Amino acid sequence: MNKILSSIKSGELEEIGRGSYGIIYKYKGENKVIKFSKNKGQFNTYKNEYKVQKDIYNCYKKYFDENIKKYVRIAKPNNFKSNHQICSFEMQYIDSFKEAVLQGYFGTPEYQYLVDGRGIYLGLKQLNEYFQTIEFKIPMSKIIFNVGYLIGFVQYVCKHTANDTEITIDKNGIIYMIDFGKSEKYIDPDIEILAWSLFSEPYYPREDFEYYDEFESGYLKAAKEAGMEYLALSVLFEMNEK
Repeated sequence: MNKILSSIKSGELEEIGRGSYGIIYKYKGENKVIKFSKNKGQFNTYKNEYKVQKDIYNCYKKYFDENIKKYVRIAKPNNFKSNHQICSFEMQYIDSFKEAVLQGYFGTPEYQYLVDGRGIYLGLKQLNEYFQTIEFKIPMSKIIFNVGYLIGFVQYVCKHTANDTEITIDKNGIIYMIDFGKSEKYIDPDIEILAWSLFSEPYYPREDFEYYDEFESGYLKAAKEAGMEYLALSVLFEMNEK
């Protein structure tokens, strides 16, 4: 842990974000970041987030559809460390914009908003424009199918609620799910909780929105792989009733 403090002082670690959760640093020249806090109230939160993300990442590596894996991913967790003074959670760096992580609001027609230390949030129109600027081009219908498969996979194959997770996009158009601090492993699924994860933030389209059919198809594909398609249909119904 002293090495982390020394790296911060020397400038080897560069601050790229901060908030109530602590500070996020990036290792210069390396593809990894570290969430760092001196707040002891955050220690168990970081530890739980690391364990959840590791469980989901291992599930992803083992079971995720290989044909979709090159388009959507789970950010890789590296390690969690703590002592009586500080704690840290190291994970894969997602390279999007220098000033912010790009967040994909596929469930809202038009939106653009920068939150310092958090990210830049783009609606569907702005996301369409963004995807046209990169070499990694696939149709928006396929992108949203893949996003549906990703959240469905986490909820039904990995059996995690995915509460308060975020959908981010790197500079090459690869989509990642991050921020697993409030996601929980379940034994008996709760339809309302699973549905809340779909509508609490506009990452995912609803049935009266463009590309909903593609989202639903991807979501149900993942649920079917887990033998939970009937449950997924109930979750989608609950989401669209809200």
